[in-house]
Amino acid sequence: EGEGEGAGEGEGEGEGEGEGEGEGEGEGQGEFSATIEVGSVSVLQGGRGALAILLHAEEGDVYTLVWSLSFESDLLAFVDAEAGSVVTEAGKTLEVELTSPERVDFVVSGANQTGIGTGVLANVVFEAHADADAISVGIRAFAASGATPDAQPVTILTESGAITIQVPSLCNAVTMAFNEYVRLVSDFGFARDIEMDGLTDS
Repeated sequence: EGEGEGAGEGEGEGEGEGEGEGEGEGEGQGEFSATIEVGSVSVLQGGRGALAILLHAEEGDVYTLVWSLSFESDLLAFVDAEAGSVVTEAGKTLEVELTSPERVDFVVSGANQTGIGTGVLANVVFEAHADADAISVGIRAFAASGATPDAQPVTILTESGAITIQVPSLCNAVTMAFNEYVRLVSDFGFARDIEMDGLTDS
């Protein structure tokens, strides 16, 4: 009787501990995290602005990505989106769908095995309603996920951004219109906020 009890306890404890530790360590290996960051931009009432969506993937490349943006549809309207430089350089495509008045879904994918590194994922254009209040509107990224070129899951963290709606005045209307012109003329695949500091002084 003594031998039977001892053997049963020893086998049960040893098997449980060994199996639990082995499975846990194996599942965690190979995964890393990346971050989707929503930029910020200022627009005039009734005007448009391009919001940069950035990917920070410092530990490795991401093969596919999905995420969504939410916003206040009584203040803003989604206009269009264009793939950023890291998407086009990787030979991927950007698919965009407005699934509701206040939600836009994004999918980055491609048939090749090239990974997407750190940089601009997309430039998303919003338009402020002409009667919108002068306020900062949060643009939230959520429902994000991704995978590596070898099909390992990637934990995608998100950082929200904002669009600041401003009341038009002669001074800031000229400044913001010129900034938007420079942004469109320059490479649209790069997220660079160009500030014309001396323009308002002239």
